[in-house]
Amino acid sequence: MRILIVDDHTASLQLLRLTLHSMGHALVEAVDGMQALELLKSQEFELVISDILMPNLDGYRLCFEVRQMPRLKNLPIILYSSTYMSPSDHDLAMGFGASAFLGKPATSEKLAETIQEVLSRPGPRTPIEPAQDLGILKQYSERLITKIEEKNLELVRRTEELEASEEKFRQLAENIREVFWITNADQSVMIYVSPAYESIWGRRCQDLYENPREWTDAIRPEYKARIDALLANRPSRSAPFSWEYQIARPDGSIRWIHDRGFPIKDRTGAVYRFAGIAQDITERKSLENQLTRSQRMEAVGRLAGGIAHDFNNLLTAINGYSQLALARLDARDPLYNDVQEISKAGERAAALTRQLLAFSRRQVLQPRILNLNAVVADIERLLKRLIGENIELVSSLHQDLGSVEVDPGQIEQVIVNLAVNARDAMPHGGRLVLETQDTWLDETYVREHPGVAAGPYVLLAITDAGTGMSPDVKAHLFEPFYTTKEHGKGTGLGLATVDGIIRQSGGHVAVDSELGRGTTFKVYLPRKDGTPEAIQKPGRRGDLRGSETVLLVEDEPAVRALARIVLTEAGYKTLDARQGEEALLIVERYEKPIHLLLSDLVMPGMNGLELSRRLELMVPGLRAIFMSGYNDTTSLHEGIIGPDMPFLSKPFTPDVLLSKVREVLDSKNAARASPGT
Repeated sequence: MRILIVDDHTASLQLLRLTLHSMGHALVEAVDGMQALELLKSQEFELVISDILMPNLDGYRLCFEVRQMPRLKNLPIILYSSTYMSPSDHDLAMGFGASAFLGKPATSEKLAETIQEVLSRPGPRTPIEPAQDLGILKQYSERLITKIEEKNLELVRRTEELEASEEKFRQLAENIREVFWITNADQSVMIYVSPAYESIWGRRCQDLYENPREWTDAIRPEYKARIDALLANRPSRSAPFSWEYQIARPDGSIRWIHDRGFPIKDRTGAVYRFAGIAQDITERKSLENQLTRSQRMEAVGRLAGGIAHDFNNLLTAINGYSQLALARLDARDPLYNDVQEISKAGERAAALTRQLLAFSRRQVLQPRILNLNAVVADIERLLKRLIGENIELVSSLHQDLGSVEVDPGQIEQVIVNLAVNARDAMPHGGRLVLETQDTWLDETYVREHPGVAAGPYVLLAITDAGTGMSPDVKAHLFEPFYTTKEHGKGTGLGLATVDGIIRQSGGHVAVDSELGRGTTFKVYLPRKDGTPEAIQKPGRRGDLRGSETVLLVEDEPAVRALARIVLTEAGYKTLDARQGEEALLIVERYEKPIHLLLSDLVMPGMNGLELSRRLELMVPGLRAIFMSGYNDTTSLHEGIIGPDMPFLSKPFTPDVLLSKVREVLDSKNAARASPGT
């Protein structure tokens, strides 16, 4: 049998189709009454099965229109519905000329039974005449009015839901930190962009609506060509994308952006929009760069720490013997200049080693409670010689400045490095300002500078009127071996050393700079409670003589021989040993007093600390100085080399050695041989 089925609901149409196909019927489908009427006018059917509630023309009206056509007045029509199920609905359907009325869903047995019934019932199916039955028409009109009211209520409900949904979307889109955007399929029309665009890009949203590609104008040149090519030549415009690039805001600041886009498809699967999120990942990139830099520093630090022990022993001997030779030679001697050059080369090598260990934060620090004003005042004369007469040095030191805990020599190195850097930025002269003040770093500052803790700090600011720096130079400023100076005029370790020293001291370095406007380095050190100590300088050998007995324990022959010569020439009685066990035997056999232990920390067998503890039992009150060229603070020295333990870092000069020996012997509170006992 050839049957026309009419339904606007896809699932109902599918179920009806499967049921009738299983019975062997041939089917033609229509989605509403208007389409069904056109088919009925042009084709022949043996049965019509139609839904009642449909757009354009409902089932009641379809039935009425069919009955007005002479050719179709006897065509069987079954109306079925899941909405209109009451007896009055049945009567209304029959009144409009339906052959039967069914409720959804109908079983296959019920459907087959109904079809068989309407086909077995011969005779015309005459529709109502309006004049004959006004009651049915009134009922239909009321039904139409009810249906219109229901549709209106549904429309109002959906409108309210849509408005509520749009309000939720607006609140979400306008309050997230990321830029949310929607474009058409080829991204030539900006449909929506969230207000975060203005805070991240620093540009107006309105400009983006007027020119949807305006956002690409902010992309930095090294990324723009690639992004433009990706926009123009994406292999599949229906595929998601994920890009990273840098933008330059109108104020000159640089931002890293992670931009992701996703296609939106219609029911047919065609892409008709793109939606995406553009996220500011500058902070994440900064952390990644810090991690990379830390890993690089760790690698170089391990290398430096690995060679430091042997290399510093060699430098101790080279520098020490060269200074002894210079002291014995007349300045007119032909060898004097040669030995002096050896000494200078050794000092440069020692400085380079210290820099490597400083930026990798592997040096042994001996922090003291200091006042930075005193440090600046003490070093001011040296700075004036370093920067030259064409640069004016100005100090602006805050009274009642808080104290800091730093290694005096290291903080002096920081100031010298920054002053020399400022001098090089002002080749034609200028003004160099050193400023100190107490300050507080708050949570806002901490969020913008990962790794910095909030709290009270002492600020040391060094400002020049030099050439300034570009953002790109600032981004690499503290990287080891990075330099903008001419070849041969810098190692690229000066600022890396500054950063390493300050970080190892618990502080932080910030930089403010613009091209042509000069530079300010801001050194923040945690404020500490306590009374500042006086800054002590090593004396000269002529003032550092003595007659006490020193037990010298050093496994490196060249260093041991140098120390023995220096101590002996200064009047000290020296007992020397190659290692701890030999030193214990010497003490057991030596019947006179021993006043000082001068021992290397790292030796084969028994190290210096173990030796000092055992000697304390044999020589109560024995004072000690520890030497080391091995600077791995993460192992032996961490928590051991404190401010109360005299320490001599290799390489050292004869003057520094004698100064430290005299300082410890003359101090009433000097550490005994067994630290911590």
